[in-house]
Amino acid sequence: MSIKNAINFLTLLLGFPQLVNSQEMRGSQYCEILFGGPLEADGSIPDDFQMTVGWNGLNRVCPNDLFYNMTEEDVTAFHGEDKAAFVLFNGVRQFLIDELNRQDEEDRPQLPFDVYDNGLFMVRVAQVVANPAERWVPASVDRKVTFTWYANQTVFELVAPNCSAIYTMQSFMIGRPGEWGVPTEEELFTLVEDGRISPPEGWIYRVRVLDEDLVIIGVNGVTEVLSDDIRNSYSRHDLPFDTTLCPPPPQNDEDEEVEVNSTNGDNDDDDDDNN
Repeated sequence: MSIKNAINFLTLLLGFPQLVNSQEMRGSQYCEILFGGPLEADGSIPDDFQMTVGWNGLNRVCPNDLFYNMTEEDVTAFHGEDKAAFVLFNGVRQFLIDELNRQDEEDRPQLPFDVYDNGLFMVRVAQVVANPAERWVPASVDRKVTFTWYANQTVFELVAPNCSAIYTMQSFMIGRPGEWGVPTEEELFTLVEDGRISPPEGWIYRVRVLDEDLVIIGVNGVTEVLSDDIRNSYSRHDLPFDTTLCPPPPQNDEDEEVEVNSTNGDNDDDDDDNN
């Protein structure tokens, strides 16, 4: 597996805190460090590569000063080459969901954590296996979490070709020095116009205001998630979704020409009758 494919896949995996329920998620920020090892002899990532995910957003913010100053070498030195030959900084990220509720309320074990040499605290929230995936390709994420966007909120969405699926942005990538993404929510309105993302043929990026609450539960705790060119994350609407949310199909020039020809033909028949 290429490192590029692994990064594209891994940015889909969490995109949410796994620790608490909350009704005040929108605008809160978090960050993650993903690490794993060893690599193949040629430096590539094996297909069954397992990574640990460290997460920090416990106070609705990422400790940016500490997170920004971390390097891949710092993480590798802390965990060792065998456990952290590959390191990915995923964040800083900001939530666009309004409410998060866990679906498994039974007692959960205390999660392990790391405190790096510079004082950065990261909770180990998951172990993930990287499988090949490109951007704009959905991945199934076992997260057991319900997301809610409130009525009258602005949402940013991707509509799959022929409206086969609708995805709503759950969080956007602010980034860190050397890998900046989208600094503010306001810039999400013009991602396509500004050339920040290039949806594949048939895909539509749109902005709309919700008439009612949007709730995404998933199936048995599993939700389809995808990321765009700059690692913003989107959740797929549960099936069956409301097809009235589909944009109207574009009317192409051929359809207009057929309609005109049909109208002309009817006029010719009328002329013949008059003769």
